[in-house]
Amino acid sequence: MKFFLFILLILKLTVFADIILYAPFDSSVELKGSTGNISAEYSGTMIFQGDARRDKALLMADKNREEQLTYIFNEPFLREEGSLDFWIQPAAWTGVERKSPFVINLKIAEDFRVQIFKEQKTSNLIFHVHANGTENTMFIPIYNWSAKRWQHILINKNGKEISFHVNGQKAVRYEKSVVFPEKILSEQDYYLSILTGEATALDEMRIYNQSFSTDEIEEKYITAFLKDIGYTVPAVRIPYAARPPSTDGGIDIKLWEQAAIITDFMNLYSKGKQKEQETWVHIMYDDSRLYMLFKSPVPEERLAGGPQERDVLAQADEIEFFVMPKYTETFDYFQFVGNPWESMYDGRGHKESEWNGDWFYRCRVDEKWWYAELWVNDFAPIGAGTPFENDVWKANFCRNWRSGKFRDKPWTLWSLVSGGYHDYNRFGKIIFGGKETVVPKIETIAETDSGKNTVSAIFSLENLFSAQRTIIVRYLFYPSGDYFPSSAISRKILLQPGQKQNIKIDNDLKDHKKGLVEIEIRDEETGKVYFSQMVRITVQ
Repeated sequence: MKFFLFILLILKLTVFADIILYAPFDSSVELKGSTGNISAEYSGTMIFQGDARRDKALLMADKNREEQLTYIFNEPFLREEGSLDFWIQPAAWTGVERKSPFVINLKIAEDFRVQIFKEQKTSNLIFHVHANGTENTMFIPIYNWSAKRWQHILINKNGKEISFHVNGQKAVRYEKSVVFPEKILSEQDYYLSILTGEATALDEMRIYNQSFSTDEIEEKYITAFLKDIGYTVPAVRIPYAARPPSTDGGIDIKLWEQAAIITDFMNLYSKGKQKEQETWVHIMYDDSRLYMLFKSPVPEERLAGGPQERDVLAQADEIEFFVMPKYTETFDYFQFVGNPWESMYDGRGHKESEWNGDWFYRCRVDEKWWYAELWVNDFAPIGAGTPFENDVWKANFCRNWRSGKFRDKPWTLWSLVSGGYHDYNRFGKIIFGGKETVVPKIETIAETDSGKNTVSAIFSLENLFSAQRTIIVRYLFYPSGDYFPSSAISRKILLQPGQKQNIKIDNDLKDHKKGLVEIEIRDEETGKVYFSQMVRITVQ
């Protein structure tokens, strides 16, 4: 079946660039917003399926034969600079297919052709590009993809530099030989073609007339555009400890007033904010240690568990800290776990419990609160030296509830991961702020008021600089199922040296009852991020 599409509209994405072509795949295969005539050809069964997370999507449905959808253009639509991105959901990929379950072919300029496909019999996504008279092959492992989870793919062209990103992660060069799919379209046209022999869903395909920086890809596609699964990569800038804690005596709560504070943990199962039982983490550092204080309420039936030997995990209330100082070839990350009885577990990676770090751990429990203090005493065992100002480490903070209302689904955490705590690709970020920084202290970014139908952020900022700073705070609300914010607030805050300021920002939800809120706190002059996080909400 063949038909011609004409110019329908040109959509404007003010955050990045113009969208010159857009296929929403909500009820047809039409492209919106083009610079000339386009023909579309397709075979097989096209189903525009409902989806709880993404409204509608295109399903290439017939598993018994190849399905093909092809757009043919009269002229090249990307020249020196541009990007194409889309969402894909594997319905039946096992990693052992005898042929690729899908192939995407593009020819978008005279000397630019790309193939994207899943490698046969492995769990690798392959990108093969012909450009500038050369060929390159790159890959990204996709062993953690699942049938019900949407994935984001982006192709970035900036002159002769071409990069590929899956969920914000950049592809790397491939060193071994690859078996390529045989089906390649004619060289005479400019085209975008999707070929599949398995059930593969597609959604929200866009072509932009501008390439994106690595930071833009990570910030926008990993946070705002992945909100359909309530996932974010949060970040917090942590201060240098002017007065570090001491091992003498007990936990001194007053010392932690100088630390950055984060909260609004997510539930690993429900993908939602844990409102009834909350956790706060205070964090700071000096030249030799990383300091954390976890604070969480004591349930009515008290805390579960008891004393254990080193590296023994039992059914107990626990706090956990994951850290990955360097993204090395061995992907080393480290886990620290403690319970209210000061029992300790540490390990490298997922299974190396025999690894022991150098760390200090102590607790204090009263009628209302459990305080757990965790210090990393030596950076050498975790593959790092003394952190410099603006160094970035991957990290995550977790609270396991073995008592109380959520003991059947106990896993709560700061940065929402996929499948389990050990998904280091989705750890958040701690940014070392140095002795002069702005310290964020976050009470909540998602306090809802059902009577007013609003959501609020409550936090404070402290300026440790010797000069005044102008801070930009952005607070956005994304309705459920929408990829762009329905409301956004931007506030400029001037802080004098040593000044502290308490802040509350209210955002009107209008008629919406659920969605995601995002807050970002930046320095106006330098652009440095002091804090960012996104949290799913439901207004009762």
